[in-house]
Amino acid sequence: MIKKMSLQMIRISVIISLMIVNCFHVFGQSAKDKDGFVKIFNGKTLAGWEGDPTYWRVEKGSLVGEITPST
Repeated sequence: MIKKMSLQMIRISVIISLMIVNCFHVFGQSAKDKDGFVKIFNGKTLAGWEGDPTYWRVEKGSLVGEITPST
């Protein structure tokens, strides 16, 4: 009986978790669209980026800007 109840609680927890994640995705996306959000960085390359690559690069999915003595 306890084992059966545990399995049911796990299923309910998974369903609720998936619903919450879906809500964040749906509502987060629509809020960005309403506010005129324009994505300028894809997390992988500088494609579409208007910054000077002398100062900008991608490291581990992040956009990094750096000024060095040689620049």
